[in-house]
Amino acid sequence: MSEEPIQRWSWPRLVWLAPVALGATFLFVMVVVFREVEPFLVTIIVILFVAGYVGRRFPRRAGPITVLVILLLLFLLNLVSLIEDLAHPESALNFVVFGVIPLTLLLTGIIASIAVLTSRSDGAAPVVVYAAAIILVVGAVVGIIAALGLEDDTAVAGDIQIVAEDVEFSPEALSAAGGSAGVLVDNKDPIRHTFTIEALNIDIELPANTARRVDVSAAPGIYEFRCTVPGHDNMKGTLTLGS
Repeated sequence: MSEEPIQRWSWPRLVWLAPVALGATFLFVMVVVFREVEPFLVTIIVILFVAGYVGRRFPRRAGPITVLVILLLLFLLNLVSLIEDLAHPESALNFVVFGVIPLTLLLTGIIASIAVLTSRSDGAAPVVVYAAAIILVVGAVVGIIAALGLEDDTAVAGDIQIVAEDVEFSPEALSAAGGSAGVLVDNKDPIRHTFTIEALNIDIELPANTARRVDVSAAPGIYEFRCTVPGHDNMKGTLTLGS
């Protein structure tokens, strides 16, 4: 009499794996991308690892409830930024690491938690794993193809040039003698930024490792520019247009 094959993937296993994998993703982002300790991100990582521990230690009730609540809150609080990152596949790192991977892991953990709490059989758990793997692979391919299709804008004589690097603009103070100027922004980071002057309705997308040019024409004055990507609050400066 043959024995039934051991189920490799189960809902309880996915309950704790999803937050742990998401915490590891954010740890990668902090160490490799930002290359500095971000207190808020550290807090999120710790919460996710603790949720994973609770999910594994208490697999039938307290664990799934804890993971479900935490992942739902993260999903709702980050929905806008998730949508923004998924809308820009040309910035492959943002698209995959900040968009595709978190969304896939959030949904996997949420589905698994609900399945455990509603006493669903483990039969569909492998399907969810395979679907998640396919989504991750397809997402990576889409991001790479979109990034390879990018081309840099080139500077025109007289342009003001500014660099976005290490999540900062340099220089932070720009000036032009007349009421108009060409600005070339070179994004040297592996993540997306924007060059936004809200007072002039200018909002230029800066894909990762790409230069973009914009013509600015306005009345003399001082105009603030910034990056509108969530978490990039320090990326700001001023553009002074003379008479």
